[in-house]
Amino acid sequence: MINTSGTTGIGDLFLLDFFLNPVKTGTFGWGIAGSVPIGNKEFSSEKWQAGPGLIYMNKTSDKVLWGILGYNQWSFAGDSAAQDVNLLTFQPIVVVQTNWGYWGWTDQTATVDWENDNNTSIPLGLRFGTVYKGKTPLNAAIGFYYTLNNNGRDNVYGLKITAAFIKPTWLKH
Repeated sequence: MINTSGTTGIGDLFLLDFFLNPVKTGTFGWGIAGSVPIGNKEFSSEKWQAGPGLIYMNKTSDKVLWGILGYNQWSFAGDSAAQDVNLLTFQPIVVVQTNWGYWGWTDQTATVDWENDNNTSIPLGLRFGTVYKGKTPLNAAIGFYYTLNNNGRDNVYGLKITAAFIKPTWLKH
């Protein structure tokens, strides 16, 4: 992680686990989200957190996949001097595939901080990419985003560049 002053460090360990169930229109799941405070002091909540989570992914179209992921975490242990946590996180997901080998998607994560004056952060953005085929395919993408009300801080613009090699044997079920 990098903070606004340019300092780098490790954040907390985040865990997300779901029981997934096929339904007629896609997949529905429920589970748990949690955080373990292992990060550097300025990048850590310094609180243990846990809470419920839900996910739904609609697979009724060959070209469009959409869904929502959401979870709420509450702090239950940790540094008593650190601020308590009650954070709702939700992520609308839309992926559109084209006939010409490219795709576009949005999966920006929005938050509502119930503990700290209901500060809300809503990022808006789109990513576009393609998969370059070869012995080890490469999934490459570029995305732009703008965050509305970034938890009380100034609005933020950003650019995300992603490159991920794909091992085809890992994708087999």
